[in-house]
Amino acid sequence: LQSIDTANLSSLTDLDLSQNQLNLVTLTNNIKLTHLRLKENALASLDLMNNTALTVLDISDTGTFKIETSHLTELSELYAANKSLSTFSSNHYSKLTKLDLSENPISTIELTNMPLLRTVRLSKTLIHSLDASNASNLVELEIKASPLNSITLPNESSKLAWLEVSFSSLSHLPVQQYTNLLKLEAAGNQLI
Repeated sequence: LQSIDTANLSSLTDLDLSQNQLNLVTLTNNIKLTHLRLKENALASLDLMNNTALTVLDISDTGTFKIETSHLTELSELYAANKSLSTFSSNHYSKLTKLDLSENPISTIELTNMPLLRTVRLSKTLIHSLDASNASNLVELEIKASPLNSITLPNESSKLAWLEVSFSSLSHLPVQQYTNLLKLEAAGNQLI
């Protein structure tokens, strides 16, 4: 698709337009949208100011334009990989359970304001240090191919099941108390 008109679809709650050739999507009249997936479109801009009911948003690989999402306080899933984001503030996302900011030039991230987080993907970022100690619901953590040299895992060790930290710069990885780990990838580090 190169264009689509959803203006008359005012009852629309779920919209997936991923992997198209869209450069403009107007969603002003779609105020009931809860799920929006626009992944892999070359968008020039995106205005979501009227879409405050969104709980799932996937804008991964949609171009480098800046998008305002801090008003989307109902989000439980945010996928914004490869968006050229250099910062991310967790202050407005207390309901997030899934977060993907991979392939962005982010150098720091604060996870403490997102207590419900279960899945975090931060691969191919510029993060050197990650403190996930307060992420007590974390089940999956992926931060591969990054300059990561320090990581503090969740204090709650019973939930973490999936940890991928391969091709980073870690020399120490304290995982002994995480007895429920099903997958551990730590290849290509400097572990001693």
